[in-house]
Amino acid sequence: MSGMRCRSRNPNILATGEINTGSYHIMWETLRTDGEWEGMFHNRASDGSAIIVRSTIVRICDDRGATVGYAAEQEPVDINILISTSMQLRRRIAIERLATELTTDLIVTTHDALEEKIQRAIERIGTHMGVDRSYIFRFRNQGTTMDNTHEWCARGITPEKDRLQNLPSSVFPWWMHQLHRREYILVQDIERDLPAEADAEKEILQSQGILSILVVPLHFGTRLLGFMGFDSVQAPKAWDQLDIRILQSVALAISSVLHVVEVHEQLRREKHRAEESEHLKSTFLATISHELRTP
Repeated sequence: MSGMRCRSRNPNILATGEINTGSYHIMWETLRTDGEWEGMFHNRASDGSAIIVRSTIVRICDDRGATVGYAAEQEPVDINILISTSMQLRRRIAIERLATELTTDLIVTTHDALEEKIQRAIERIGTHMGVDRSYIFRFRNQGTTMDNTHEWCARGITPEKDRLQNLPSSVFPWWMHQLHRREYILVQDIERDLPAEADAEKEILQSQGILSILVVPLHFGTRLLGFMGFDSVQAPKAWDQLDIRILQSVALAISSVLHVVEVHEQLRREKHRAEESEHLKSTFLATISHELRTP
């Protein structure tokens, strides 16, 4: 039954008995005011089985605008497609809500809680996305060195953070090239999908048992501060483009937080140097004064 059409003067042809009173009232009110209604409801196939149909109903009027009948076109809906679409919609709403919560939490937090909030963020993302490991690397020494500063691992997954410190960025030329171009890195099959120029990266990833990986750069302005990564160790993972776009928005918030951390650390160092300088100056003046007073 594909593209079934019907036309009648009797509105009871649209009363299926499978639509609740409230929805039925809305349908007829829409037909009365707008002259057309689109939606889905339960109906019966010719063999009596229950089906879901997508329907378009149009009110037919005479030259004076009086209703003379209704025309309807109905198309059966594949229940599997409907369920899949519904699940995708719920998943999209869930991840967008998570991204909003994380972004807000990161932006409004105090400086003392920033590192803890970043750790909590990668844990929640990793859990929600169903990955085995999520982490953040930060660059230092003008981008020549990288450190794994935050890491979350699913139960039973070996942490790698302690052995991923003080790594020279030059060892990963292909990786760094992608990040500097503000491009995310998505490798669904480490063995098959990495290019030949990424042999160094491939060796390190395979040594950690990684099957699939997603890496999102962390930029603030023109500066590359680091990157956020997600590893799949137990089974390969296929990433949805919507998920990646939302993670990029979270990465922007984390980048802003990391910039604040850097500025705070720089101010702290400058304050420490100023205090040291003042202490040396006071010590020097005290020594000179003592020597001048001593015969």
